[in-house]
Amino acid sequence: MIWLLLALTSAPVHPGAPPRGQPAAGDTVPPVLTLPDPALDDTAGYHGYATRFYRDAAGDAVQVYLDHRLGRVVNVWADALDESIGFTVRDSGSANAAVTWASSGAAPGPAGAFRTLSYRLDLGSPTATIGLFLLGSMRVERDFHYAFRDSLPFDSVAFREPELTTLIQDLGGLPDAERKNELAILGATNTATLTARLGPALALNQRRRGWALRVDQVSFDGRRHLRLTIAGDPGTTAVWADSGLAIRVSGPGAAKVIVTIATDAPALTPVPRGEMFNEDFRRFYARVAADTSHPVRIRRLEREVRGAELLTYREKVMAGLPNYATYFGRDGLMTALM
Repeated sequence: MIWLLLALTSAPVHPGAPPRGQPAAGDTVPPVLTLPDPALDDTAGYHGYATRFYRDAAGDAVQVYLDHRLGRVVNVWADALDESIGFTVRDSGSANAAVTWASSGAAPGPAGAFRTLSYRLDLGSPTATIGLFLLGSMRVERDFHYAFRDSLPFDSVAFREPELTTLIQDLGGLPDAERKNELAILGATNTATLTARLGPALALNQRRRGWALRVDQVSFDGRRHLRLTIAGDPGTTAVWADSGLAIRVSGPGAAKVIVTIATDAPALTPVPRGEMFNEDFRRFYARVAADTSHPVRIRRLEREVRGAELLTYREKVMAGLPNYATYFGRDGLMTALM
């Protein structure tokens, strides 16, 4: 890690090729990183937790992590708005489901104004219920977790950001002319419009072959949109039950679903490793790669390099991604650059 910090170049960044591993839109691609890695990590420290990192069609990092202790699935976008999309899966006994990957990769792509990423999940049992949908930012998901809201029943009172509810209350107390001006800034005609934006809109559509749940979240200013779609195979059924989506598979085995996340937030511009690291580090990397007697060393170094790539963009350097899944942060990067 010290070598990696010292190797960051402070030279001006110039436009260049996309980062290594950036997918072509629509292709199914393997993860850029997968944690834990039994060869590199103490898997006991990751008990009940697994994560994958992908790049979307614009090259921005997307983290998907499964927390089996909570049955929580969270998608985090390293883009201009640091977005997140989370939901919880529970089995027929209301216990947290042991959700696992049902596909080896994911499919990034554009869909109109949206950037999307699709992958398959195994819900761990023939019957499962999905609820506690939360679409916002990684900080909102963090606060949701710190408040233990991800362990509540699906029919609990919806989570609302206190800062936003307070803002809406304060707007209601302003003089009419001032309130109208403030609402115009937020693209709203009244405070009821803002209140509606505090939570997602859900719609379950039964299709000729299968079904699809769509969860849409508008940003507080009405300018950006997050979308979660969970689609079932023809062999599964889905109905609403106690504020959750109850899924059942008609045949043997566990229920499987296709998860698609989408955003129209601005994308960031990745910085390729060729511009990120100086010549001294590149020579060091080559020496480590040529040392075939220590194969784990190059695997660890390559993971650190990829971690730095996932967090570094021309517009900003990310502070990190959740659950210490990246061992690299903004403070370390800025210290090295200074």
